[in-house]
Parts: sequence; structure tokens; C-alpha cells
Amino acid sequence: MKNRWQNSDAAVAAAQSEVELRVYSSQLLGADSSLVLHGGGNTSVKAPFLNVFGEAIPALYVKGSGWDLRTIKAPGFPPVDLAYLQRLGQLQHLSDSDMMRELRLALLDPNGPTPSVEAILHALIPHKYVDHSHADAVVILSNTTDGHTRLADLYGDEVLILPYVMPGFILAQQVAEATASINWDSIKGIVLLHHGIFTFHEDAEQSYSNMIELVTRAEEYLAANGGSSGASSQSSWQASDAEQVATLRKHAGTLLGSPLLVRTDISAPAAGFAALDNAAELLQRGPLTPDHTIHAKPFGAVFKNDLLAGLAHFSSQYQSYFDSHSADHHQRLDRMPRYGAWLGKGMLYLAANNKRLQIIADISRHTIAAIQQGEALGGWTALPRQDLFDVEYWELEQAKLKSAAASPELEGKIALVTGAASGIGAACVAALAARGAVVVALDSSFPAADAAMDGAALALQCDITDDGAIASALLELVRLFGGLDLLVS
Repeated sequence: MKNRWQNSDAAVAAAQSEVELRVYSSQLLGADSSLVLHGGGNTSVKAPFLNVFGEAIPALYVKGSGWDLRTIKAPGFPPVDLAYLQRLGQLQHLSDSDMMRELRLALLDPNGPTPSVEAILHALIPHKYVDHSHADAVVILSNTTDGHTRLADLYGDEVLILPYVMPGFILAQQVAEATASINWDSIKGIVLLHHGIFTFHEDAEQSYSNMIELVTRAEEYLAANGGSSGASSQSSWQASDAEQVATLRKHAGTLLGSPLLVRTDISAPAAGFAALDNAAELLQRGPLTPDHTIHAKPFGAVFKNDLLAGLAHFSSQYQSYFDSHSADHHQRLDRMPRYGAWLGKGMLYLAANNKRLQIIADISRHTIAAIQQGEALGGWTALPRQDLFDVEYWELEQAKLKSAAASPELEGKIALVTGAASGIGAACVAALAARGAVVVALDSSFPAADAAMDGAALALQCDITDDGAIASALLELVRLFGGLDLLVS
């Protein structure tokens, strides 16, 4: 794994503040999708906060809810009263909802974002800088049948390895108990099985470098012990496939309760996984990390020749999963799959909008690669379904559902605009995109076959008087988004 640290860039950040240095090294983690994906992971720095009286209050600047390490800025690290967090860590019990209330109460800036659910854990680690990632290589090793043994052999006494528990207060308690008599300077990190890895140090560069070193060792272990890059195959996309996907999109929208997008991935890795004899069974094993269930459900769908049959089977299977693990207070989520293998063809991704679609695609790609590497090491073993359910239906996530903002008017709708490069066409692209539609823009004057245009999810060079060019554009539109709802020509 590449160490991206640059002393010159770090010096510029450090000259501004310790928080800016924290921003810099956090973005380094976020720049590598094999470390964190779409909001995953969290980081912190312990530094003084100056109040209105000029008093320096020991504070934890920790990643706030809603921020992504890839793009995080200083406002994404709200200052939290460090002593208050450490006192919270001494409690015997704290419910998730109570914990989040206390985290808000501990904010030293009331306008800051809600601190990460791992804030108490960060506060209890007695180092200035703390880095936490969901590194693929580490989690792959932990998700094998003998993951604990493999990780212990790999890291020895340098890393503390702990069994999986729910994130939040329970995890903070677990780490506190496990490290009560430990010499923190004797370890480089903590691995949480099926979850991720923490590194820490008084120096920002060393904390980051420890992360890169430990993950690199896991990657090298995978390469040396049979971990493969995964199956690869060729696939095709034709009109009959497009018709099936468009029909699938319509019926999946009924399960979701709103319009949606469907993407068909026929890349070599996707087609290779879908061609595996045991692809259907592998998709039932579970996700790379439990937090992926929040985005992508606890398992994937399996589609054979009849896509609607695969959709119906997943819906029934998800209902059974909910019935088996839920309590009276749980509000069932929709029964629509977020990804699945179209056996012999490729992977399908389903989501309400283009941003969510990209998240699902990235999670799926990382998951199918990880599953195959885990299988090569003796067997992929994710968490039990009850643990996955507990994360998917975590009270903190359920609360977000109840307070979710209304969707844009045309979210999940797909629009095609011809003559889109200028004038009325360009204005239509902007107007439709502003109302939430996924817009495909066609124009013969675009500079390349696959161009770019503000507001358009896809811009294609296309002569609309050429039937073949139109057919090709429509096929690509359906492959990427699943159908067509609006035409402006």
C-alpha cells in the first residue's frame, strides 16, 4: 500500500493548526478506497480548544457525522470536551440514544456536526492522533474461518486483536477493559475482527504510517498465501438484456416505493464473479464489514434467466430475515436488493439516486473481490445474521429514517435530452438535474464519444439522425441506469 505522506504538504497544514494537520492525514486515508469507502472510518486529534474567556480546554477533535474522510475539512472535526468523554467511558451502561445526546452535550461548539459514534473510544486511547479504517486486507483476513489466528501470527505482540462487538459505547468499553493494564507504547494498533483497524501515535505522520505499514503486511500476507485477485470473464450487453433490466427496474421500484436506478456491470471482475459455480451461495455469506449492511443489505440477490423471479426470491428472503431477528419496535426497511449477481452476465446494482448507485457499486466491487480472496484462504466467514441485523436496524439508523428529508421531485427518474450541448437543450439538462433526475445528454457537437457536461450524469456524442447511433446510446443508457422516463428532443 502506498504511503502518501508528503512532508511539504504536511508542513503547510501543521503551520495552520493541529486540526489542519489532522485534516491532511485524514484525507490521505480517504484517498484510498481499500482503506475506507463512502463515509467509513474515523479519525481524531486531541488539542486545546480556546473558549470565550481565553481558557484552553482539553478537547477531542473527532470526525463528525455526515463527513467523508476523502473530502473532510476542518469544520468536519467538531471539538468535544475530552474530560467529559473520558468520564462517559467510565459508565457501566449507556444506551445508544443516550450516548448521542451526551455527545451533543459535550460539544464545545454547538454548531458543530454530531461527533462520531466512536468518539468515546477515541477519547480513551491515550495518544494525540487516532486513525481508524476498514482496510480491506485486514478485514479479509479477519473474515476467514481462522481469522484471529492468522492475524495473531501476522502481527504478534504489536497489535491487539479483539472480537467483534457493536460500534459505539459497547466497543469503547471493550477496548477500555482489554487495555486496562497494557503499555500503549508497546502496540501499534488494534484490530477489531470483522470491523477494521485502529492505529495511534503522538505524531500524525507516525499514526498514519503505522496504518499503512500494518495494512501493507496484511496485503503481502494475502498475496503470499493464495489470496487471488478474483475471477475474470467476458460478457456482452444486448437489446434483450436491456428489456429485462427495464422490466426489473419497474418491479423493483414497487418494492422500494419510489422510482430507482439499476446499473448492469459487465466488467471482467463482475462477469467473472457471476460466472463462478458458487456465486449464488457466496452472496449469502454476508458483507465485508457490518456497516455495509446500512447501504447494501446483509446479502445480495441472485438473478438467473428470469430477473423478476430473482427479485421475488430476495424479497421473500429479506422478509424471513427480518421476521427472524426483529423485535416489536423495529420498523422494517424496504425489501429491495441493493446488489446481486446476474449469473453468467455480471452484477446488478439498484439505488434511489446516482450517488447511492455509485456507493452500492463500490461496495459490491470490494465485497466480491474480498469474498474470493477469503475463499482462497480457506473460506469466507462473515458475522452471524443477528449481528448484521443489529447494525442494519441500529436505533441510530432507524432515527435517521424517521427524520430523513424529502427526496427531490424527479429522484430516480431518467431523462434523455437531445441537442443538449447549448441553448434550450442545455437549459433542460440543468433544470431536470436540479429537480433530481438522472440526465443523459446527447449532441453531435460533443467533442468525444463519451464527453462531460455539467448537470448530466452521462454525455454522449450522438447524431440523432443515425438510427444505429441512437440505438447504441439507448443501450448504454439502460445499462448504466435501467430505463428511460423522460425524453426532451
